[in-house]
Amino acid sequence: MKFTCDSLFAMNLQRYLSAGRALAGRAALLDTMGDLIAGLAGSLLFSCWSYWRAGATGG
Repeated sequence: MKFTCDSLFAMNLQRYLSAGRALAGRAALLDTMGDLIAGLAGSLLFSCWSYWRAGATGG
């Protein structure tokens, strides 16, 4: 929630801004969030594929 508010509404809930300048940790946070989103997408695709395979084989 904090990441979304910080990104969409230019808030500073995670304290990544100091005097209006982005800190180095912001880049790491964006990278981590990208990794989490990619992992979620992969797990959803695998779950859908598994569900389809189980339904197709009657299992």
